Amino acid sequence: MTLSVAPVRSEAPPARALQFADFFASLDLPEGRLNVSDLERVVSSVASRHDLFDDLVVHDSDGWSLHLFVNENFGVKIESWGGDHLVNWHDHGGSSGAFAVTSGTLVEQYRSDDSIGIECRHLRIGDLASFGADHVHDVCRSGAPATSVHAYSPPLTGMTHYDHSPTGFVAVELVPEKLPFDFDASPIGR
Repeated sequence: MTLSVAPVRSEAPPARALQFADFFASLDLPEGRLNVSDLERVVSSVASRHDLFDDLVVHDSDGWSLHLFVNENFGVKIESWGGDHLVNWHDHGGSSGAFAVTSGTLVEQYRSDDSIGIECRHLRIGDLASFGADHVHDVCRSGAPATSVHAYSPPLTGMTHYDHSPTGFVAVELVPEKLPFDFDASPIGR
């Protein structure tokens, strides 16, 4: 069985949102929660199609994001990283995810397997990173502004923010994901 893309929500203009619905339907994704391999395929596929998103990107010194596609199984958004835009230590509220860099360079620091230490990786254009539901990380740009494509399954509903201490990571705040639309409202239609 293949993924149903309805109902779907998007911040993209309606015609582009329909293009995204068709695009994701063409990926022949499974129903239900996507695994990390599926999420990697999603971000790689979107990242290779600059014609679908480049003209939508806003470069802002505070950072910027746009939900390209959200349905009951997964969500995809694009983010731009400018100025001193920092996300700080956070998880993804039980969602697994993947992201691909489409311009610039990002630095990801993440909680190591011992749950105390920190590891780091530099991600350049074409690189991708993926993670399971228990991943805690911090992402920032390195050098020039950057752009990345992110996918989460199930769709991101919130993030817990953390402080890093000598004994590990301490949860300090739960921040709900602010969807720019009511998911129960009418979906994008044809």
